[in-house]
Amino acid sequence: MKSYFTHPFCAPAVLIGLYAATRLYSLLGLPMVFDEAIYLRWADIIRNDPASLFVSAVDGKPPFFFWLNAITLGWFDDLLVSSRVISMVAGGLAVAGLWRIGALLFSRHTAGLAALIYLSLPLVLTHDRLGLTDALLAAFVIWTVYAGLRLVRDDAPSWRWAFALGTFAGLGFLTKTPLLMFLALPVVAVFLFNHPSNLELWKRFSVSGVVFGILVLPFLLHEPDYLFSNASKVLHHKVPLLDTLTAVLTFDHPRLLPHLRELFEVGLLYITVPIMTLAVVGTGVCLRAQPGIAAFLLLWFFLPTAVFLILAEVAYPRYFLVALPPLSILTAEGLRFLMRYVHETLKPLSPVVAGTAAIALGVACLIPAWKWNMHYLIEPEKAAWTELDHWQYVRYPQGPYAVNDAVNFLKNESRNGPIAVFTTFKLGIPSDALYMYLKDQPGIDLFEAWRPISFPRSLRSAQEFVTVASKYQPKKRRVVPVQELQGRRLYFVGSLRMFPLDRVVAENPELRLVKLYDDVGPYEVFSFAIFEWPGEGPRSWQN
Repeated sequence: MKSYFTHPFCAPAVLIGLYAATRLYSLLGLPMVFDEAIYLRWADIIRNDPASLFVSAVDGKPPFFFWLNAITLGWFDDLLVSSRVISMVAGGLAVAGLWRIGALLFSRHTAGLAALIYLSLPLVLTHDRLGLTDALLAAFVIWTVYAGLRLVRDDAPSWRWAFALGTFAGLGFLTKTPLLMFLALPVVAVFLFNHPSNLELWKRFSVSGVVFGILVLPFLLHEPDYLFSNASKVLHHKVPLLDTLTAVLTFDHPRLLPHLRELFEVGLLYITVPIMTLAVVGTGVCLRAQPGIAAFLLLWFFLPTAVFLILAEVAYPRYFLVALPPLSILTAEGLRFLMRYVHETLKPLSPVVAGTAAIALGVACLIPAWKWNMHYLIEPEKAAWTELDHWQYVRYPQGPYAVNDAVNFLKNESRNGPIAVFTTFKLGIPSDALYMYLKDQPGIDLFEAWRPISFPRSLRSAQEFVTVASKYQPKKRRVVPVQELQGRRLYFVGSLRMFPLDRVVAENPELRLVKLYDDVGPYEVFSFAIFEWPGEGPRSWQN
């Protein structure tokens, strides 16, 4: 069956147009989400202090995404676009890489369908439009796999692809450390598609290893001023591996069942039933026709899925993004098989009817995914999110709009005279988000950080107080004379998760609550309040 997806120009044009339309439309439809605030703050620190290239290491996170964001921060009027555009470009590179893998392993037809399916998946669309590291990681995983396959499948192993493999893998690791597990795929490919005794191939792999090591060693050797509790440079969170694996084998893993439920939700909402069904069909077709390729793709899918199910503290849906490329290829094979079957069955009746029916089948299988995408693009708050994503991206107090309201409130207050805003050590929202939106605002001085139990009441008798450059740079301290606050109204922004409202008020009766963004239950992690100290600086405290 001839298809426009085999055309060297038509298919890429369609895919590029569809990708651009779905990624650019209302890119700021969701306001800043929790991790975006942290990442933007790291990028801002790097941009203003090149000596802090590895500032993200305090939380065990590698820095490459934040290096890129430090460059793009000055490119756009809205700082949120500067991070989201990185994910958008990364998603486009992922689609291009998936096309190359599909064409290498199967055909241009399968490659085009796989690329179309991948960019249509709701989980992919969502994270191609957020300033998080997952889309960039997925792109590097895809290109690492492609470079490994080219190195293994070429008749004469290329030094160029050896260098490319090490580069993609190294930059991927510097984006997010789970890339480490995907280094197993090129090695497995040697046994599936080449010969383990091929010494020339292993020499190329050694070059890849050297390039990888050169790229990642500076980060691994860097010692941050301190590490957040439970943080780890390789696993992000310290995990007792032996105890965890033992718990799995003895059916005593406390989080495995909740993680499986979350994976089921991801499949149902973000992958959709038709695509999962086609993936099963494609797996069967591939196992029968090309078992080596099928085994490779299944390993690519199940390896990260199993690792995140077992080792993750919380199985966030975005973690499974790196498992979707092989699923998309298998789905494309399944769809191609069924479309060909429909076409061949109906062709004796009418070639036009046969072709139309085959295309209609393909469209019908993608309708549930496209329907979700339309809801997300038009009204993201009403999209069918999984419970975890609803909590992360939509649910917390007034949604992410709480930050926008707080920013507007403080900006309006600064128009009536200079103000000083103190934030707590809480990561992300509200402190990092407020800092990024207010740091260049005339009439606003920002100070980090205050402790509601002992501060600000101590200001009454103090001559000075200590502030830090950021919660991520606690050793960069500055002693501030209290007189510097003269003539400024003081506002204190506090996380209710860290400092409950009743305790803050009891310890600091002078403070007046002016804004409350509250929630209950598991969502209180995002709740915060703004307090005002009536009067204007030290002069008013003496009255």
